[in-house]
Amino acid sequence: MNKYFLVLTLTGFLLSGCSSNKDYLPAEFFGLKLTNVKVDDEAANFVNKLHLKTVSSSKNKIGFYEGKTGRAVIYLSMYDEANPAISAAKKMIAKLKNDKTPFVDGEFIIINDEAVYICFGMGQTHFIFVRDDILFWVSVDNYFAKRFLADYLDYIS
Repeated sequence: MNKYFLVLTLTGFLLSGCSSNKDYLPAEFFGLKLTNVKVDDEAANFVNKLHLKTVSSSKNKIGFYEGKTGRAVIYLSMYDEANPAISAAKKMIAKLKNDKTPFVDGEFIIINDEAVYICFGMGQTHFIFVRDDILFWVSVDNYFAKRFLADYLDYIS
């Protein structure tokens, strides 16, 4: 078992129920404004259309951010408990590592003492992590991606 999968699993369990900030899509963040939100079926349909097949459950939110500094998208897949979120993250990461995708150079990194999967593609940096019972995929313009994610992890802690 990959040691980072173990860290991801333990992080999900340890942080489950610990997050005090439940506003995962703030109206403004990192100098970017929330310009659009898709919820549940609309969000699932958006994600499924991106993948050209059904990959998403119906409990989802997507926040689109824009500003002078760039763009970011925060995808949230909500589960009833941490285990399914962790399993979905593991499955997603395995597909990114083993299948042909537009994402490259994937690896686990530590940001704010948290194991986060990072990869690159489609002009952005992408991060995958689990917090509470939520699977996060955060896509951010490359030049400020790590700073954005570090601030976002602080924000949702």
